[in-house]
Amino acid sequence: MSVSTTTNARTGTTTAVYTVKSVQELVIDDEKLPTLTDEMKIIAEGLARKQQGSEGEYSEEAGEMMMKFIQEFCFLADLKWKKNTKNGKPKGKSKEEKDALKALRAEFDSSIEDNKQNQFIEDAHGWSRVDGNYGEIYFDTPLLESGSGGKKKVPYFYSFDEAVAKAEELGAESITKTKYGYSLRTTTIPIKVGTKKGSDTLSHPERSIASWVKLSEYPLKHSRTEAVKDRRIAQKFELENKTQECIFMAEKLRKSQSPSPEPKFKSAEIVESDDDFDLDAQEEVQKEVQEEVAKQMIAEAKRMEDEAAEALKKKKQIAKLKASRKAQEAREKREAARKKAEEAKKAAEDSDSDSDDEINVSELVFEGKTYFKDDDSDDIYNSDQECVGTWDDENKRVVF
Repeated sequence: MSVSTTTNARTGTTTAVYTVKSVQELVIDDEKLPTLTDEMKIIAEGLARKQQGSEGEYSEEAGEMMMKFIQEFCFLADLKWKKNTKNGKPKGKSKEEKDALKALRAEFDSSIEDNKQNQFIEDAHGWSRVDGNYGEIYFDTPLLESGSGGKKKVPYFYSFDEAVAKAEELGAESITKTKYGYSLRTTTIPIKVGTKKGSDTLSHPERSIASWVKLSEYPLKHSRTEAVKDRRIAQKFELENKTQECIFMAEKLRKSQSPSPEPKFKSAEIVESDDDFDLDAQEEVQKEVQEEVAKQMIAEAKRMEDEAAEALKKKKQIAKLKASRKAQEAREKREAARKKAEEAKKAAEDSDSDSDDEINVSELVFEGKTYFKDDDSDDIYNSDQECVGTWDDENKRVVF
C-alpha cells in the first residue's frame, strides 16, 4: 500500500503522512528496521514480561514480538539514536567500502577535468543538462534532509545515476555538480554565475561545474534549461511556472474523473453546452490557483521583507560600531592633547620658576572670551595657557 506524503514549501523536505489503516496494511522490509541496543532489548523483554504477567508465563515469542513492535515504531516515527558498536553496527565504513568510495571519487574527479573542456557525458531519461559551459550555471537552494529541522543538506553523490535515483525518490527536480559531488536542489530555474569585479573571471566555478533539470510534462512559460541573471528573476519565473503546472494538473485531474451521465432528454433552454461547462470549470480552477499563488507571493514577500529587515539591522549595528570606534579615537586624541598641554604647562611653570626675568601678563576680553596677553611679546594665550595668536594693537584685535 502506498503512503501519502507532504512537502514543506520552505525547506523542500518530504515526510510521510500515515493513517491507522495505512500503518496496518504497510509491509516493512526487515533490513530497514533499526537494530536495538542491549539496553533496548532489556526494556522490550521487561515490557513483554509485564504484559504477560497477568495472562500467563513469559515466552520468547512474546519478547520477539515486543522487540519487532518497538523496531517498527521507531522506523515509522523516524526516531534516531546514537549508533555504536553495542547495537551491532560498527562505527564508520569498512575497508572495502572506503576503497570503493575512493575509486568512485577518483572517477568523479577525473570527469571534472573533462568538464573543464566542456565535455559532459552525464545523461538520464527525463532529465536535461542546462545550457552553458563549465562553471557558468547553478541551481539555488540545496535539498535538506527530512527530520533535520531544516539544517542538514542531503549528502553529495559521486555517481550521476545515484544522484538522479535519489532525486526521483526525494522529489528533487534539479542537480548541480560541484567539486564536492552532485548536489540535489529544489529549484528549477537555473541562475548564471557572476564574474569577479572588474574582470571576466567566473566567481567560484568549482561550485557550479554543470547543472541538470528534470523535464516537466507540461508546457511552461519559462524554460528550465536557460539560465537567468540573478536569484530574484529565478524566483519570479519559478512561481509563474508553478502556477501553470497547478492549472494543468487540476485540469488533467478534472478530465480523468468519470463524466456525469447525460440526461435522456436535453433542452436547449435549460442545459448548458459542454463548452460552457469546460469554461466555467477552467475559470474556477484558475481562480483557486490564483488564490494559492497569491498566498505564496505574500509568504515570499514576507520572507524577503524579513531578510531586508535583518540586513538593515546588521547595517545599523556596523554603523553604530564604527561611530563608537570613531568616538573612542576622538576621546583618545583629546586626552593625548590634554596631557600634552599639561606637560607643556608644567614645563613652562618649571621654566618660570627657574628664571629671574619677570613676565608681564595682562587679562583682556575679546569677542566675549577671556585671554591673557604677554605684554612683552604681544602673544595671546587662552585659559589653558596655550598660545593661540598675537595682539594687533593698531586694530585692537587678536590675530589668530
